[in-house]
Amino acid sequence: MRSQSKLLLAALCLLCSHALYAQDKEAPPITWQKDLESALKESYLTGRPLFLHFCPEGRIAMNEDMSTFQDERVKTAAQHFIWVRLDPEKFRDLGDKYGVKEIPSLVVVNHEKKKLNKKNMEGHAFPEDVFALMNDVLKKVKISKPREIEKLRRNFKSAQKLLEKKDLKKAVVLLKKVARFKREIGFVVEAKKALAAIEQNASQQIEQARKLIAEGKKDEGDKMLRKIESDLRGLDVAAQARKVRMELYRSKDDMKKLLKQEQEKQALKLFKLGQMYEDNKMLEKALAQYEKILKEYPDTETAGPASDKVREVKEALGKKKDD
Repeated sequence: MRSQSKLLLAALCLLCSHALYAQDKEAPPITWQKDLESALKESYLTGRPLFLHFCPEGRIAMNEDMSTFQDERVKTAAQHFIWVRLDPEKFRDLGDKYGVKEIPSLVVVNHEKKKLNKKNMEGHAFPEDVFALMNDVLKKVKISKPREIEKLRRNFKSAQKLLEKKDLKKAVVLLKKVARFKREIGFVVEAKKALAAIEQNASQQIEQARKLIAEGKKDEGDKMLRKIESDLRGLDVAAQARKVRMELYRSKDDMKKLLKQEQEKQALKLFKLGQMYEDNKMLEKALAQYEKILKEYPDTETAGPASDKVREVKEALGKKKDD
């Protein structure tokens, strides 16, 4: 008898601990959309299929909301879909298209309104049936993880805001991150379109720069090309701008001037890297950067400060060894 009591107590403890765990890990509630066009756009951008719930608002919808759509399994898997509740009377044509004969009914489609489930789920939807349907769709359609999609969304929206502010340099960095995503979902497609538009616009600017140069406005054309090269680094059009700019410097004096500018640019980059290492107490790495400037770019203006830094860092390293 005592052993049975102990087993019962252990079982109760296990159930309680499981209930607490489920509460801590509870999935967010299903968010129902009512605007089909917005939902289709969201499906396109994210690659998530749509669950169309042909059901009028009221008692029938409430019954499923309070039972089936509160099931933890359903709510957890629901994050991979977009949920749209449609009034059957207002969307009768769409219901006819998908063969909806009973209310409520569930139909799964993609952003092109192509049906993904063979048979509609008609009548009251039970949790195990909805969960099975979701799993069946997820086997056929590759869905990205929610955190991946949200990261794409943040980067894409930030890039849009930066483009509005004419900050191409930062916008291009974010758009390239989105465009490199493994799946060709809407966010990726739109990022690639944006990059293509930016490159097309830059190509037109390069032609304008050519005309300015041909008119003798060399400095003005050079400035325009430098901006393209700087803002759109990593894009083909940036390399094109650099090539055109290099054509400006055909004389020996011009080539020397260009070489000096490039050396100064590289030396400054090394100097900033050395400062970063120094700020993080990585003195050996900082010293290596400063010494590299003296070795490879001794005639630059940055060489003077780099020489001072070499002396300072060596003294600091010496004190560190003494300690």
